Amino acid sequence: MTEGASGVFGPGAGKTEAEDFHRERAQLYTKIGQQAVELDWLTKKVQTTRSVRDDIALVDKNHPEISMRKQSILLDVARSTITYNPWTKTRKTSASNDY
Repeated sequence: MTEGASGVFGPGAGKTEAEDFHRERAQLYTKIGQQAVELDWLTKKVQTTRSVRDDIALVDKNHPEISMRKQSILLDVARSTITYNPWTKTRKTSASNDY
């Protein structure tokens, strides 16, 4: 019982709470900073009325801080529509399908 008392009343008492507080505060500031970047990006990109095709044009595939996944969430567009490449028939496949 007396072994743990020095940790509670000793010179280092309360440091872990202060360290936890500063660590949590740093994480919150990081999150706030990320949200500020996302909000800034979104306000620059969004127009009042737009179609899905217009939304896809707003995606910046090489943005240094916001991934394509996060951009698709912010724009409320399915990520698959951003990377979709329509399949086109070639002459060879269309000729082989004709019986």
